[in-house]
Amino acid sequence: MKVPRYFSIYIIFFGFDAGTVAAIEISEDDIAGDQNVLSLHSSSEQEHNIELQYIQRNNITKIVKDKNLQALNTTALSLTFGIKQQGLAVNGWIDGTVRNYLREKSSVKKLETYWLPNGRGGGHKGLHSSCNNLKAQVTRGVHLKKGSLIPADGIYVAGESLQVDGELKSTIVDETNPFLFYGSRVINGNGSMIVTSVGVDMVWGEMMSQAVALPANKCKFAACFDKMNIYIQISGILIGILINTSLFMASVTTIFTDKLGGLMENEHEIDMFLVGEELISESSQVASPDLLEGSINEQCKILNKYGIGGNPFEENSGLIMEKIGYDGRSLHLHYKGPPLEILSLCSKYYDSEGNIHAIDVQKRSKFENVIRYYLVELEMVAFACIQIVNESDDASVLEANSLTLLGMIALKYTKKEEIKKAVLTLKEGGIRTVLASGDDVAVLQTIGEKCGLISPNSDDLVLTAEEYRAWNDEQKKDRVGKIRIIGNCLPSDKIDLVKFLKETGEVVAVLGQQTLDAPALKVADIGVTFGSWSSEVARECSGISIFHGDFSFLVHVIEKGKGFHENTRKFTQLQLIFTVSSLLINFIATVLWGDAPLTTIQLIWLNLVLVFVGGLAVLTGQPIGMLMDIVPIKSYRRLITKAMYRNIFIQALYQTIVLLTLQCKGQSIFGTSDAIVKSMIYKGFCLCQFFNIFIAREHKSKNIFKGLFQKNGWFFVALVLFVLFQAAFFVAEKFLGGTPFLNCKLFGVCLLIGLVSWLLDSFGKFISSLIARWAANLASG
Repeated sequence: MKVPRYFSIYIIFFGFDAGTVAAIEISEDDIAGDQNVLSLHSSSEQEHNIELQYIQRNNITKIVKDKNLQALNTTALSLTFGIKQQGLAVNGWIDGTVRNYLREKSSVKKLETYWLPNGRGGGHKGLHSSCNNLKAQVTRGVHLKKGSLIPADGIYVAGESLQVDGELKSTIVDETNPFLFYGSRVINGNGSMIVTSVGVDMVWGEMMSQAVALPANKCKFAACFDKMNIYIQISGILIGILINTSLFMASVTTIFTDKLGGLMENEHEIDMFLVGEELISESSQVASPDLLEGSINEQCKILNKYGIGGNPFEENSGLIMEKIGYDGRSLHLHYKGPPLEILSLCSKYYDSEGNIHAIDVQKRSKFENVIRYYLVELEMVAFACIQIVNESDDASVLEANSLTLLGMIALKYTKKEEIKKAVLTLKEGGIRTVLASGDDVAVLQTIGEKCGLISPNSDDLVLTAEEYRAWNDEQKKDRVGKIRIIGNCLPSDKIDLVKFLKETGEVVAVLGQQTLDAPALKVADIGVTFGSWSSEVARECSGISIFHGDFSFLVHVIEKGKGFHENTRKFTQLQLIFTVSSLLINFIATVLWGDAPLTTIQLIWLNLVLVFVGGLAVLTGQPIGMLMDIVPIKSYRRLITKAMYRNIFIQALYQTIVLLTLQCKGQSIFGTSDAIVKSMIYKGFCLCQFFNIFIAREHKSKNIFKGLFQKNGWFFVALVLFVLFQAAFFVAEKFLGGTPFLNCKLFGVCLLIGLVSWLLDSFGKFISSLIARWAANLASG
């Protein structure tokens, strides 16, 4: 078909600020025009290099800002100019009315957004993905040839015998049916088109948007399966987190702790109460009973407070209280904090009778000596007050050191025996506890002795941070493992200690609760915070937060971690024996005789049963003996121990030899058929795995029944399930696969094959103990 001389198209660019209308003419005679447009053409057809280009873009007019009126005006202009150029032919109304009817405003905005800015850099990404045989050039028309994909929605301009597949109405495209849609392919002829829509504005995009918006209609079974899958994934994530936490704690070799939140919990009880120079007991009478008449809440009202919530052993805090008494309204400033600091702010003190006395030099020295004496073992808080005139007088009163000392209380920490037991238990398990605090070394040493942190006649080091900083790096590496107490410790010192311990191969856990502990918690292998009193920053930097626990609870966590790790080893041994023996049996039998005695279905079923039942039996088992006697897991540096290698080798070798012998000589020995022999091989193999569940309970000890009846109910449940599952499979094999049943004699032979596994296990462990004893005697002699 001959291309018309002039073909006018008018597109409204609503994205322009001026709201102008661009009139675009396409001419066959003006091919060498503007270069800022996009064309797609076949690289094999040079005559179609640039067939259609934009020649000029003339601004028609600036019309009213109303966009609906703008669209109507543009339609009218397009219709008029089209009829003038083409007459009343079909092309006139196509070029005018239909053009605006198709996409109105959004079409050219998308054309400018998706084609022009992106096209200059090598073409629109979406076009290349659907037009692999087309090459991007700089023009706005799209030339189509046989085999081309329609890259977007558009209008047919010109061509010869253009036919496409996948059209909504007809495969013939001409002036009467000028619409082209994305996704169709040219099956005959060639032609040119102008793009009207891309992306979600295409017909295909609208249909896909509607399809995506529809709810996913799954069958009930599929929906239940998807929900179960989600629950399984969530459970797997939670179990994985629990496993990682347990294994981390099981590998700890050194624990760093501060005085508070670690060895000394934030639970106190009053040990002594000092008023003046007198030690108050339960039978003592303080002041006059008249002072206690009435409710404090009725007599007093708090007006202002500051510093409340901090550590009273380290920080001062106070409040201003309004008291309403018989003599009217009065204001009182009450102050509490470390006793030496509060004493320095006082010039008077109350005695037990309520009388006020001046604090002279001799009295002050006596009070200081008493405070220092009790601070060695106890924590103390002092209380003071003064009557003021205005709320703003608190600063001047403190500067004048004119407070009156009310009294002091000495607090002792609870759970000392539990913490001491925990420290000793950790020490027996090869885990060192290091007390690092900013307090004085003398105070920390007293705590360490009471908690069992320091062993008598040992090379444990007790030093200050200043002494530690004086060491060079080599000295730090050599001596850092001997440090038990370090006083006057800064946060940077804790970080340095953790760093050097990690360099020596230690797995370090840091216990902290203050914001200053956050860097050390972050650097450590495991950061642990206790209780809700830990700061938010410390909890964020820690790996484990235990809200309801103390230092002794840490022993429980480590024990559980070690127990889980031991159970994991048991399960690993059980699975490896099954895997190695089944591979050897089938491989050797296939190589020698060309026939594998164990089928794929049998191995898959037995593996599933062994994973579920075996895991239930050994992973839920209670620890045998004291777990804290086990050396920290990190020192093993491997999951499979030498004892496990021995057990795996003996059992796998035994099963392979016996069952291959049965495969080779079974028919002649028992005078039976090949099907019966294969049935015996599978049942004997199953029974070997059944008895190996018992063997997996104990790697080293010859007594595999040790602790079997001690809170181990899940083990017996697993054994019953194993028997039921395998019995069901034997029946299914009989009726579905034709596998014959065994008589009592042959089944007894299979049972005997399984029982021999126990004898070989005991024999192997006995030989190993003899070799170990001989090697020890040889080394000592």
